[in-house]
Amino acid sequence: MRPQPIKARIRPSIVPAMIAVILSLPPCAACEEYTTDPSPAVNPPAGNLIPNGSFERNGQATLDTWQVSNSSLTTLAPQAAPEGGQWSLRLQSDGAPSTGQVKFQVPGLKDGDSVRLSAYVRADDSGGGLVGLEVTSADGRLRHKSFASTEDTQWTQVRVTDTLSLEPGDNVWVVLRSPPTQLNARAGLFDLVKLERLGK
Repeated sequence: MRPQPIKARIRPSIVPAMIAVILSLPPCAACEEYTTDPSPAVNPPAGNLIPNGSFERNGQATLDTWQVSNSSLTTLAPQAAPEGGQWSLRLQSDGAPSTGQVKFQVPGLKDGDSVRLSAYVRADDSGGGLVGLEVTSADGRLRHKSFASTEDTQWTQVRVTDTLSLEPGDNVWVVLRSPPTQLNARAGLFDLVKLERLGK
């Protein structure tokens, strides 16, 4: 005689109670590694649309939120601007134009917004840096740019003020770039990058 399979029945009346018990269980340890707390560097400081304008978090150097064009020309240096923490960004030049560049895509800006971009920049031995805004179309074409620069060997604040003319699908970028060069190595340091919305 063959043993008969056991058929388990769950009474419909206890299903809600079982679901409540499952939902009340703490998350498993394996699941926790897939959840992350919001990073402080992702939340812009009050009045600043740039979340990581000093290139550090909790005293540690980081390029969080910045897109790096050429990692071989991009380093973080323990040479900060006054009140700029401990670190700055160093971009080296490799040609004209230089690919020593980082950029940050700014969310939430609208057509007609007036903005002011500022940053502290200084030449590292020889060089300097460019700080600017670029507007690109949805397919990546450059539609507008506005830059300021310095070659001073002392920390110098440079500013760009602009009123944005945006079309649907446009993206606004903050761009930091090393100066162009033909022969000699040139580099610049950047710190305390700030973008403010001034209104319409």
